Amino acid sequence: ESRHMSAPKKPHPASLDIDSITAPELKDKINSSIQIIEKALDDWGPDGVALSFNGGKDCCVILHLIHIVWHRRYGMVKEGEPRKRILTLYFRSGDSFPEVVAFMDDCAQLYDLDTCVVQKGAKEGLADLIAKTNIRGIFMGTRATDPHCGQLQAFAPTDPGWPPFVRVNPILDWTYSDVWNFLLLLNVPYCVLYDRGYTSIGHLTDTDPNPYLANPLSPLGYDPAHKLKDGTRERHGRR
Repeated sequence: ESRHMSAPKKPHPASLDIDSITAPELKDKINSSIQIIEKALDDWGPDGVALSFNGGKDCCVILHLIHIVWHRRYGMVKEGEPRKRILTLYFRSGDSFPEVVAFMDDCAQLYDLDTCVVQKGAKEGLADLIAKTNIRGIFMGTRATDPHCGQLQAFAPTDPGWPPFVRVNPILDWTYSDVWNFLLLLNVPYCVLYDRGYTSIGHLTDTDPNPYLANPLSPLGYDPAHKLKDGTRERHGRR
């Protein structure tokens, strides 16, 4: 695994003003998600949490929500004190989309992340991390509609056989349209693949643009991901 600390090179384009979102249902979900993030930080502190970030749209929501909370709690630092950074885990494989890898690098700069690139498998990489750090909780971009996630809770201890930590799932009850409304309303950066018809991004070997977004009139042959009206078809580009 490799570790580096990134400094921001340009102003962050996204808004921290969640009060600008007026839709009551989405606003309630945002506030609920922030309460979950706040509780994790209350329980374990900034050095006891990490973010599992794969560059996908759901993780972009989590990253930005954490950024909002982080800015409120730790944004002001006294001269000479180090700035607190969220440890961000990225499990990189040989068949990752180059666009996702580039986007991860952009996020490391934009959000001033302490990134840890894990080249091993998830279980082995997490075991090393837990052994070497004080991490107790890891934020995930999981939603209840993801495969095998319908019964998850906001704070979910790992299953037997996995390294011991708590999976923190702040956006379990968010829908596909909630995710895109949040990203677009606050101008949150996301991977360019979503503008090319991809709606759920895995790896080069198992992911295609969503056929339900095919549009011969579009310059790219597909509409962007946020145009998908039926969220149940989100994973129709996965093989």
